[in-house]
Amino acid sequence: MQQLNTHQKAVLNLIRQFVNRQRLVFEAIRELRPTVLLSTGAIKREDLVGKLKLRSEIPDKGLWGKNKEWEYSFHGLGCKLTHMVTREPIEWNAPSINNFDRYWFMNWTNWYLQQNSEDSSLQSLKSLLAESNSSIEELVFSILNQLEAMKIVIRSSTQYPNEYTFVSMD
Repeated sequence: MQQLNTHQKAVLNLIRQFVNRQRLVFEAIRELRPTVLLSTGAIKREDLVGKLKLRSEIPDKGLWGKNKEWEYSFHGLGCKLTHMVTREPIEWNAPSINNFDRYWFMNWTNWYLQQNSEDSSLQSLKSLLAESNSSIEELVFSILNQLEAMKIVIRSSTQYPNEYTFVSMD
């Protein structure tokens, strides 16, 4: 495998964090609409023994979380969570937790960059952005293409060209 430069490492770190944050969306779907996860094979029926109730009364939009701290909005096989205080947006489609949509990733990345302006691991991206005429989206998408060429992320399918799978390097 090729050695990653500092910009690639920064974007890879953001991808890891985003994919990890998507687990919250998985948990929200599992609690509110487990049939979505069952229908996609993300979970098995035996994983929900005693927990599967009729969820038709659950609206498409509402509040979720221990303290109702997340706004949720269901769409197709996915859901978007937005934190009530921080406004963190996390969006994911079933079935694979390692899959991510590059535009949803960018929404989260823009939020993350605003919230964590002092994060030293992002300094290389910020300096590259300052010296280029590119937008943050163009810069991140370009690096995402580099990571794809290195097979660190792969396109999930030709049907959904904006969806990638993060291939763990561990």
